[in-house]
Amino acid sequence: TGEAKFRESADRVIAELSKHIIDLPTVDGAAFVATPDEKNKLGITAQLCLALADAPQPERYDAVRQRLSTAMCWLQLSSGRLATAFPPAQVLPTPDLFPGQALAALARCYELSPQKQILEVFDNALPFYRELFDEHSPPLMVPWHTQAFGIMARMTKQQAYTDFVFAMNDRVCEHQLGPSNCDSPELWGAIAAPNLPPGASTAELVIGLADAAQLARHCGDGQRFERYRDACRAATRFVMQLMIRKDECYFVKSTHDAVDGVRTNPVDWDIRIDDCGYALVALDKARTLLFPVRP
Repeated sequence: TGEAKFRESADRVIAELSKHIIDLPTVDGAAFVATPDEKNKLGITAQLCLALADAPQPERYDAVRQRLSTAMCWLQLSSGRLATAFPPAQVLPTPDLFPGQALAALARCYELSPQKQILEVFDNALPFYRELFDEHSPPLMVPWHTQAFGIMARMTKQQAYTDFVFAMNDRVCEHQLGPSNCDSPELWGAIAAPNLPPGASTAELVIGLADAAQLARHCGDGQRFERYRDACRAATRFVMQLMIRKDECYFVKSTHDAVDGVRTNPVDWDIRIDDCGYALVALDKARTLLFPVRP
C-alpha cells in the first residue's frame, strides 16, 4: 500500500531481531541470529533474512543480508541437506521446516543479487530434498521449497527446479478435500494429508499453491495453472471459514482477543500467532492470484 505505518511496523520488528545478530566463528563475513534459548535455530535467521529481502527498500539491508546468507550456505552438508542450527548449539541434520525456510531466504537473496555460492547450494540441495519428498512427502515442506525452487526456476530456467515444484504441488492437490472424497461440506477445500488433519495448516499450503500457480503461468502450463488456481480458491475459502466472527463469540470473555483470529481447526478455538501469520500471507497471495487486476 505504501503507507508509512506498515513500513514502520516492519522496521521495528527487523530492528528488534537484528539486536541478536552475532558473527559466526571461524567463517569470515558470516553471521546468524542467536536466540535467547541458545538453540540458535536456522529458521530464525532464515526468516529474518526473508524480512530483510521483502522490506521496503531492501538495499538498506544488503550488507547484513549478505552476512546471513553466507552463514546459511555454510550449514550445507556434503549430502546437500542443511543442518538446522548454528553453533555452539548442537547442529543436527534434522528433517524439519528450517531448511526450506533457509532455501527460500537464499532464493530471495539470489533474486536481488545473483551469486554463484547460492546457486551451488541449490544444485546440491535439489537431489537430497527431491528424494526426501518422493519417499516421505512431508506436506509442510511444500510451501517453503515451492517458494525457493520456484524463484530459482524463473531465474535460472532449470527444468529440474520447475519439475520439483510441480511434483510437490501435484501431491498437495491429491490431498484436498471436496465433494468426491468428503461428506462434510464445511471441510471442503481443506488439505488433509496423512498426519495432517484439516485445519489452519491449510493456509501454509495455499502459499505454496499460489506460488506454484504463478510458476505454471510463467512456464505456459495452462492445465497446471488452472488446477493450482482452483485448488487455491477452494483452500482459501476453507481458511476464511476458520476466521472467528463476532456472532460466534457468545461465550468468549474478550472478543478483542478472538475476532478475526484464525482457529486451529473448525472445532478447536486455539489461536496461534503463526497460524494467523500464515493465513495473512496466504490470503494476500490468493488475492493476487485470483484477482490480479484490482483498484
